[in-house]
Amino acid sequence: MKPLLNRITYIRQVNCVLVDEAQFLDPSQIDQLRAITLLWNVPVICYGLRTDFRTNLFPGSKRLMEVADAIEEVKTTCQFCNKKAVFNLKHVNGRADCTGPAVQLGAEEKYFPTCFTCYRGSLKDAGQSVLNWEEMIHLSEKEKEGEDSDVSLDDSTEGESSTEFDRK
Repeated sequence: MKPLLNRITYIRQVNCVLVDEAQFLDPSQIDQLRAITLLWNVPVICYGLRTDFRTNLFPGSKRLMEVADAIEEVKTTCQFCNKKAVFNLKHVNGRADCTGPAVQLGAEEKYFPTCFTCYRGSLKDAGQSVLNWEEMIHLSEKEKEGEDSDVSLDDSTEGESSTEFDRK
């Protein structure tokens, strides 16, 4: 992969660098964009998704969150209920699906912004494996009561990538 710094030949005439779909950048390219801000004193503004349709951070997004001066969320609403969307739900042939590669160019999928409730419900209705949140709550209540639990979660479960939860 050719370094971004080698591609930008007219940097002295640029007042700002805008990057769309930054989630698809390699972490090393994010570092190069960070270097542009230092070496040439040019602001770099990146737009992109935080997580893929399985709620996993994209490598580029992860690195961007690690080195960005500021992160501003562009809010959108759930395609199904108009609550705040926090996930991207992939549909294949009209059904929710959480299988396949995180990036698949030229594919026939459609992606919808969704809230947690609609994301989980759509995948559950489609028979897809989703983390059993009710079981986790039950486990938490058992721990508070001082009881031991033998329940374990397998590697195919999904994790919440946000630290702020909306109970609306």
